Amino acid sequence: MNKEQIFNENIPFAYYMAKKYKDKVNIEMDDLIQVCLIALWKAAGSFDCSKGYVFSTYAQKIILNDIRQILRKRRSKKRGEDNVFCKSLSEKIYKDITIEDTIADTAVYFEDVEVEMLVSKIKSKLTTNNEIEVLEGLVRGERQIDIANRLGISRKKVFAIVMRIRRKLNVYFRSKWLRMD
Repeated sequence: MNKEQIFNENIPFAYYMAKKYKDKVNIEMDDLIQVCLIALWKAAGSFDCSKGYVFSTYAQKIILNDIRQILRKRRSKKRGEDNVFCKSLSEKIYKDITIEDTIADTAVYFEDVEVEMLVSKIKSKLTTNNEIEVLEGLVRGERQIDIANRLGISRKKVFAIVMRIRRKLNVYFRSKWLRMD
């Protein structure tokens, strides 16, 4: 059986897991279903039937681990360890430019000279080619898993690079705002 067949046959199991844990976790049902389906896809891709496990047992562990990971991230945010770069799309990131302005129309975004200068400054703060590639992929709207596949690295490595980029940009923009005041 290939990955797609295993996944398609077990979609009801992912819905069952989402429904089962809905009341136990404070996550919206749509988000929980998405987490379960993504984990099911991951499980279908890495399942090895020669080890003697039933797929649903294996998938359940993968799904529960992904749910726990989401909960850990939410708990860390509640404790004030929020690594979010911006809190609002209308927040100004440079002079009169907001985040919303930069993602609304990419053609206009790259035509603006000031924004091009900002992008080049941001890229200059990134020290590795992987950081630049990941940032460009995120700007293009790629998912982390797609970026990982394109670069030939793990999704965890892409996540670590994203967090490193966020820290660097956070430091850069904080120092920028302090000088502007």
